[in-house]
Amino acid sequence: MKSYRLQLRHVVPLLILCAGLLIVLTAWILESRDIRRNAERIAEAQLRSTANFIAAEVESGFRSQSEADIQGAIERAIANPIVRGVFVTGPDDLVLQADDPTFVGQSIRTAAEMQPNWQALIEKENIGDPLMASLEESGALVGSFPLHMRTTADDLMPNSTGSLFLLVDVSGELARQQRALAQRMLRWVLVLSVLSAGFYLLLRRLLLYRIDRLVQSVRAVSKGDFEQPPDIRGHDELGELGREMVAMTNRLRDHSERLAFLSDHDALTGLLNRHGFETELSRSLKALRRRQGRFVLTLMDVDSLRVINDTQGHEAGDELLNLIGQKLGDEYPDRVALARVGGDEFALLLEMSDADSPEKIAQNLQRLIADLRFERDGERFGVQVSMGLLELTEDVESAASALGYADAACYHAKESGRGSYCVGGTDVFSNDRVRGDMKWVSRVQTALDEDQLRLYAQRIIPVDPNAPRSLHFEVLVRMIDNHGAVLPPGKFLEAAERYNLVNKVDRWVVRKALTWIESDPRVSASITSCSINLSGMSLGDEEILDEVQSWLSRPHGFDASALCFEVTETAAIHNFAHANEFVDRLRRLGCRFALDDFGTGLSSFAYFKRLPVDLVKIDGVFVRDLANDRADYAIVSAINDIAHQSGMKTVAEFVENDKTLKLLREIGVDFAQGYGIARPAPLDEVIGSTDRRRRSSISRGGRS
Repeated sequence: MKSYRLQLRHVVPLLILCAGLLIVLTAWILESRDIRRNAERIAEAQLRSTANFIAAEVESGFRSQSEADIQGAIERAIANPIVRGVFVTGPDDLVLQADDPTFVGQSIRTAAEMQPNWQALIEKENIGDPLMASLEESGALVGSFPLHMRTTADDLMPNSTGSLFLLVDVSGELARQQRALAQRMLRWVLVLSVLSAGFYLLLRRLLLYRIDRLVQSVRAVSKGDFEQPPDIRGHDELGELGREMVAMTNRLRDHSERLAFLSDHDALTGLLNRHGFETELSRSLKALRRRQGRFVLTLMDVDSLRVINDTQGHEAGDELLNLIGQKLGDEYPDRVALARVGGDEFALLLEMSDADSPEKIAQNLQRLIADLRFERDGERFGVQVSMGLLELTEDVESAASALGYADAACYHAKESGRGSYCVGGTDVFSNDRVRGDMKWVSRVQTALDEDQLRLYAQRIIPVDPNAPRSLHFEVLVRMIDNHGAVLPPGKFLEAAERYNLVNKVDRWVVRKALTWIESDPRVSASITSCSINLSGMSLGDEEILDEVQSWLSRPHGFDASALCFEVTETAAIHNFAHANEFVDRLRRLGCRFALDDFGTGLSSFAYFKRLPVDLVKIDGVFVRDLANDRADYAIVSAINDIAHQSGMKTVAEFVENDKTLKLLREIGVDFAQGYGIARPAPLDEVIGSTDRRRRSSISRGGRS
């Protein structure tokens, strides 16, 4: 049920009218009381004057034993219009004379019972009171006055007392004055009504009309209609409010248009974003099913963006993205859609003629990009773009599927070499890859939601047999499938990285590992080094930084220097600026950093001086066949020597036998890790804790 609310336009005049009516009613009551008091005073005065006038004649009549004189005095009293009754009683309270002869001979009480206006006489204990009753509701006043009379005619002096009862009625005068009062009050009510109506009209003219306009405008703005700015004129506060409302409406309109634009467009380049592009792509798929036509989707990944970001800064990277977007727009003015769908990804949707093919479009794009030169601070940079192309067919279910196929083709192009292109389709590798990736993405998300990850660890030992033994291990991750089988990270992490889910895994691992260490003070005190892997996407993750900083601030007795984070060389190079800042912030907290899989990236040695790490983990590709390949021996020796010269420790991965361990000892590598040392195992088993049961609920999850 909708509740009714009084509006201001009605409330204010009603309040004025009600206040006025209350004043009028109060005045009416007070003046009515005054009128009644005046009437009572008049009636009392008339009563006394009449009593004084006839009492002497009645007493004289009693002295002369003349009933005619007594009756004449009564008749003269009754002749007064306001005198309505006269009783003369003797000492025995019997009525001796009255204006109505029927009451003669009766007691005064009997006579009073027969007359309503005389009832007050009965209620008085002392009937002889000079004034017995106040003005009745009927407007009558009853009075009793003593009469001095002789008992017999022979008595010379009055020797008994009778009473003269008079009833005066001023109801007529009272009614006349009450009517006059009512007329005056009604005139005041009319005046108040007119004043309220006038005030309402004035209020409407000066305020309510303008408030209505303001309310209508606010309602329109709340519904997203910014085309009705309030026209509130005037120089008062309401006019100022109207002008501010107009300014606010204009700002809201601008912001709304901007937000509407940004919902489908990229803020940096002004091109469509992924949402807007998927909308256009969906329209093209529907058009493809309605009529014959050919559409090609191109997904482009700017390979050189990270290098420019790291060497020239992100402003330079933004300039490059704008430049590429502008060139693509100028080259294809009749495009269906052009969008920036990711940080370094562009998507182009074209309608092809019969003479066109995806290969021709890819080659044209390669020529366009090859001719592009990016200059910054006097330096010139070449631009490389990897491309995945897909000709749309009716087999493509949705826009998301089309982008997935094109993304898989682009990924294949990257594997073939930077700056390459690959034409994919729904019937080749892209179909299996996309579906496989989607399956693993779903399983990773389910594992995170349902706690199906587990923390494993692998021991790391000193190569020098004389070195003191220490508890040094790397935290790894495993997934438990629906059948209870343990899945290695190679099964699911690649898809998680490709679809931006790996940073959630990293956060989970960091949180669970730190919680596990804190769960047992004896374990935390025995750990020399606990290494935790981080992906390239987690470099600069504020949530991980906050988690580590908050954990280190708690009193758990764990030395921050025993906490080591590992990042692969490739991830560090591709995210160099973020990696450098991230490593520096964690080291300021007391943590250490290790460069994992070192030696596989380009210009590896060039980053030694620029990355503030504490350990270098030599990639297992150089260690596995160390005993049989002199080149591997030379590479490991070189990495170890340069690392030591830079003040870093070294760890050799993939150590699978004692012969390899012996060669590493000759080279001078500090630590060894691999199946020949220890296989990965659940974290509790690696640590050998005697309190596994208490921490088993904590040690579920991790990554390798």
